[in-house]
Amino acid sequence: MFLADAAATVQISPKPATMTIGESVTVTAQGFDAQGNPTPIQDPRWFYDTTRFTGSVDPQDPCKCTFTAIAPGSAGIMCSDGQPGTGPDDSHTVTIVSAGDLVRSDVTPDQANLKVGEQQQFTATGYDAWGNPVPITPTWTTTGGTINPTTGLYTATVVGDFTVTASVVGSPITGTATVHVDPGPLARIDVTPAEVSLQIGNQQQFLATGRDAQGNPVATSEPVTGDQLRAEVAWPQGDFAALQGQTVALRFAVTKGRLYSFWVEA
Repeated sequence: MFLADAAATVQISPKPATMTIGESVTVTAQGFDAQGNPTPIQDPRWFYDTTRFTGSVDPQDPCKCTFTAIAPGSAGIMCSDGQPGTGPDDSHTVTIVSAGDLVRSDVTPDQANLKVGEQQQFTATGYDAWGNPVPITPTWTTTGGTINPTTGLYTATVVGDFTVTASVVGSPITGTATVHVDPGPLARIDVTPAEVSLQIGNQQQFLATGRDAQGNPVATSEPVTGDQLRAEVAWPQGDFAALQGQTVALRFAVTKGRLYSFWVEA
């Protein structure tokens, strides 16, 4: 029966110079006899700085231990054959840093629903591969509306769907958010054409469009044509019922005719 020689030395590997908080590495201990031949470690025991690492010994192979960095600073790892001082051992010191390279940028909120004239503050947070926050100074841009390039304060000025982007100088990593902008409150109603001259018996089609303070359509009426005693204006685009209680302005332009009366029903 062959018996392996007792380990004269122990070597652990790998020996990373630095680790990032959240990063994990599996370290393996190997024993060697006096002639430098690999030999089993009879009683591998792992020791480490518990304020900087968590450690998990492989139950199937106690010569392996997985370490996860949890706090910045310098931390030691050691494996010995038996109690320290009674057998060979090997140790290594790792420098744990707070964060790695930027791999992700999250924009908060990631979506916003606004009306023209409203504002939304956006923020961006960078993360490394292990989910640790990475300090960034984002530059803000948008495909519609306006946004302060430094602070990320967005102002809705036009109707539509837009993308807000946070970029970092010198990095290809970007974060994005989507913005949907609806028209603001009704500020005026435009009648097209504004003026017209007609001969008796002729007809003219008019179109009424409700607009917000920035000129975006709030609602557009169906055309009104013909000589009618009571012509109801229909609004297939927009919801005028939602304007109940608000102050609106109506403007009528009549040439060579008379406006008998008008009324508004909620």
